Amino acid sequence: MKANEEAKNTLDDVEIENPETGVETEIEEGVLVTLLERERERSEKLADDLLRSQAELQNYRRRMEQKQDEVRARAVETTLRKLLPVADDFHRALKTLPTEVDGNSWAQGFRLIESNLWKTFESEGVTAMNSVGKLFDPARHEAVVFDETTTGNHMVVEEFQRGYLIQDRVLRPAMVKVGSIASDGVDEEQHIDTDSNQ
Repeated sequence: MKANEEAKNTLDDVEIENPETGVETEIEEGVLVTLLERERERSEKLADDLLRSQAELQNYRRRMEQKQDEVRARAVETTLRKLLPVADDFHRALKTLPTEVDGNSWAQGFRLIESNLWKTFESEGVTAMNSVGKLFDPARHEAVVFDETTTGNHMVVEEFQRGYLIQDRVLRPAMVKVGSIASDGVDEEQHIDTDSNQ
């Protein structure tokens, strides 16, 4: 406001050249102050619009980065899901390996391949679920057999196909048989599966 007062004190009438006609015209100081105020408001509005546009651009970039991360994660999950049957085949083959050939170099080679495959899975956050002896959870288990004589809590009594988690999300549910486990001191949350290797 002080600048406005100074402008009023120093300006009586101002001559401005009209750019279209080239003719100088006199403008009263009140009109000039009004024009100056309008331009100042316009400038503030443009600055505000610029800040808003910059914020919108940052938000857009952040959303696009999140979408790209989600697409990458889905692509990794899809690829890992396709490799799970290979891991299952290695697991079954090594589980049924006869003891007389267990020390052969080719058997050790298969164990090394399975180990390397699991290192790759683990580097992506994949872990095998331990299902046998746990309460049946439809989010983690797919019941393919149900024991009709089940009483009490529905428990996983047998696993037909292992389930896998990725970062605590289900990558593939376990195919299981649901039934009752005799209450001989088995904790419902404790894992009683004797197959400890992945």
